[in-house]
Amino acid sequence: MPRHRRIIEIDDIQAPPEPERAVDADMERIDALPGMIRDTFCAMVREFTGDDSYGVKAMPAWDGGKDRWGKNHKPVWPKIAKHIVQIQANPIDYLKAQFNYASPGRQPAPNTLTHDNAVKKYDQYMVNIDEKLKRKLELDVESVKNRATLVQHGLGWDFTRALRDALLTHGTVYASPLARYCLATEYEFKDIAARYYNQALVQYVFQKKFYDAAWAGVIPPDFQQHGQKLLERMGFT
Repeated sequence: MPRHRRIIEIDDIQAPPEPERAVDADMERIDALPGMIRDTFCAMVREFTGDDSYGVKAMPAWDGGKDRWGKNHKPVWPKIAKHIVQIQANPIDYLKAQFNYASPGRQPAPNTLTHDNAVKKYDQYMVNIDEKLKRKLELDVESVKNRATLVQHGLGWDFTRALRDALLTHGTVYASPLARYCLATEYEFKDIAARYYNQALVQYVFQKKFYDAAWAGVIPPDFQQHGQKLLERMGFT
């Protein structure tokens, strides 16, 4: 069964990288993955157990270093990150799957996240991903255009101005960065496309083959090419 992946959002917003600078920017995203996985895992444990202190302090068994008994450990997060990248899984959904199928009162342990059973849980969690992505695109576009139509009629704006407003609206417009980027590109709103570029790329690359199939004709070709280059930099062909 093919492995899947999905949506990661990042806070920093940058313009599309220049070709000669793209490699450095891409590698920064890859290098940041182990820390992101640790933070996300700890947040999920706190939600699962109600223990707000989990992960606040260093955990030598998982973070690396010497434990209370003097035993040295290697950090597990880089290994987990490499595993997730190798199976082309979305880190957020991969972790969600482990907690979704965990027994009550038994949180997943970090050292189980690379086991075959963890992958099976993820596969089960991601059933029918193609259909889900198609439906997600429909809902994203509908949310943006509904807002644009509302503003257009309510304020008397032309459609272009109303659409720009909708693409920049959050809270009442439930659209992913990738959908916003694709719409902005389609309507040649270069400044808005640049605003969502990084977030859209991170969302896209972990599910590239599925987005390419489900959103055929929607994702710009140059964006697809950059996503492919990023996958190749991570060791995929």
